[in-house]
Amino acid sequence: MIKLEDALAKLAAELGTEYEPGLDDHGRFRLYRQAVRTRKGLSQLRAAIGLEPDVALALSEVATVLEFIDPAEHAEWIEQVPPEYRDYPQRRSDELAILRAATAGSPTEPDLDSWSDWLQLRLADHAEDPDLLARLATSGRTRRTRHHASERLNRDHG
Repeated sequence: MIKLEDALAKLAAELGTEYEPGLDDHGRFRLYRQAVRTRKGLSQLRAAIGLEPDVALALSEVATVLEFIDPAEHAEWIEQVPPEYRDYPQRRSDELAILRAATAGSPTEPDLDSWSDWLQLRLADHAEDPDLLARLATSGRTRRTRHHASERLNRDHG
């Protein structure tokens, strides 16, 4: 069975970074972010995340990676966190599907009450559907979302 130290050493090697055993959570975070930033060593990153003792750190990295990997790979990444914590990354995966559809110009049935603030803001910034932008401009949960949606609606569909 692979240990976290071994997974981290493999990740560092893939990234061309010198590895120092015994990294604390801040050191692991920096190593993980380097993999995310460079998009290198993702299979090693996934293995390390599966062994990561800091659940919040693991959840953060999985949520970040879901944004740029193929949706067909989402389940493999979500499974790296303990089962009792998978609701958050699964929700992010579901929201990314809504975001992808909306940014591709597909009509999206607004369900603002169930959408997170994160999704509403991303949609306000990236959606193409003027009806969705209008709905976000008037009924978005936060002032920031309403403002962004209103600006986009006026600028792009004015």
